[in-house]
Amino acid sequence: MPRAGSVTNRALLNKLTSMETSIDSMLDDMNQMMRYQEMRSVARTRNAVLYNSHQNIELLSTDNGGLPMNYPTRAIDIVNIPDVEVVGLLQSYDLNAGGDDYSQRKRLAEFLGVMLP
Repeated sequence: MPRAGSVTNRALLNKLTSMETSIDSMLDDMNQMMRYQEMRSVARTRNAVLYNSHQNIELLSTDNGGLPMNYPTRAIDIVNIPDVEVVGLLQSYDLNAGGDDYSQRKRLAEFLGVMLP
């Protein structure tokens, strides 16, 4: 018959092992998010030096590494896309989608690193 202390130690060891697995998983997720953030930083820097609103802008991935639907290819497209698409893009990046049309477009352009024409 097992001692009461050995059952408690085994349960504690199992719990610690489970916690370690959870922590490892969270660290992997955080590292992946940091990689996406770094890629977005590089893209924003490239977008910031565009001298013409008709030049192609760099794509910025979302926090999960995907690309939102209807991504504008040029800075001028941010001005021309329908309002509902601007809201969708803001929501894809977990940005505040409130405010008037101009403030939404400005917020999106700033996030992408481009100047509105």
